[in-house]
Amino acid sequence: MTKKQFLRAIAFFLCVAVMVVGLCDLFEETNTQNSNKRFYKYRNLKEDTVDAVMVGTSGTDRYWIPSQAYEKYGMTVYPMSTNSMPVFLMINLIEEVYTHQNPELLIIDIRPFTQENIDTNRMDAKARLLLDVMEPFTVNRIKAALNTMDAIKKVEPDKSSFDLSLFFSFIKFHSRWSEGSFRIQRNMGDVEHNYLGFYIGNKMIRKDPQTPTGYNPDNLVELDPICEETLYELFDYIEENNLNVLFFDSPQIRNEIDMGRANTVYSILDKENYKYVHYYDENDEDGITIDFDYISDFYNPAHTNFYGATKFTEAFSSYLHENYDFEDHRNNEDVKVDWDGVQDNLIIKIAEIEAEKAPDDFIETEE
Repeated sequence: MTKKQFLRAIAFFLCVAVMVVGLCDLFEETNTQNSNKRFYKYRNLKEDTVDAVMVGTSGTDRYWIPSQAYEKYGMTVYPMSTNSMPVFLMINLIEEVYTHQNPELLIIDIRPFTQENIDTNRMDAKARLLLDVMEPFTVNRIKAALNTMDAIKKVEPDKSSFDLSLFFSFIKFHSRWSEGSFRIQRNMGDVEHNYLGFYIGNKMIRKDPQTPTGYNPDNLVELDPICEETLYELFDYIEENNLNVLFFDSPQIRNEIDMGRANTVYSILDKENYKYVHYYDENDEDGITIDFDYISDFYNPAHTNFYGATKFTEAFSSYLHENYDFEDHRNNEDVKVDWDGVQDNLIIKIAEIEAEKAPDDFIETEE
């Protein structure tokens, strides 16, 4: 091969690579999705400006208001999460966290460990919510795709061992081109999150009356095998990397099975000597209570609305302030550029949503 042919071959492969990356971006989740903006914002925060990162499901980003904690204590705690974050990608998510920042504390949501992994279509869909917001073709994303294939194969042994669409999303989602809602400007490129990862949308002012469930610490339910296996793998990972971690469980209205699984996670954490915080109602003697109004602080059984989130953030930020020696960053210019004024803008946004829809409207329970 001549030098000219070699250069042409390199140019060809570079063009193909650029085209593939562009197609993946075009057909993944839109750049207007909260999770896409949340991850992109995190990757673009000033280096070494994050005290702690919360990893997990919507049990983090619907509850934790980073700007509220920053305004009161000067702490910088960022939620890195996707809806129903799959447990088998937990370590990949943590590796994503430490690729871009070096937080003093890692706060791990226990909800992923209480999931079931029995529906491979649902496992695939949940995994793609995370895969789609990771930078393409990084080592960690490739590992996450392979971990997804492995988890699905464990549940459905007859399933193919390899799924190319987990690397190249346009293979699965190319039909979105024909969908009426598809817009190139909503799918190409990235947009930063305006509220430091806190989920924002019309549902955050909605209210769905709930009845708190009495907490029974003696109720234990066996964990899903993949969840239990991943939990012990996580312990090894934490020890190998000398990570400072805190497990937490945000408030929700659980059925007996889900509560039993949560209790099993607590018992394992106790046995392995890991610190955790959980929140239940006034019947829980061991947990931390929050004065929720169960008529107006939730938008469904599994999530608080904005009003409940302010109460959770007040309680959890107070706990972090009392138990961890985070620096007050409110006079740090590198931090202020991203964090100053966000709480004011959030309050304005909530007021706009409230003006559009009466805040005392109720919604039916959502999945």
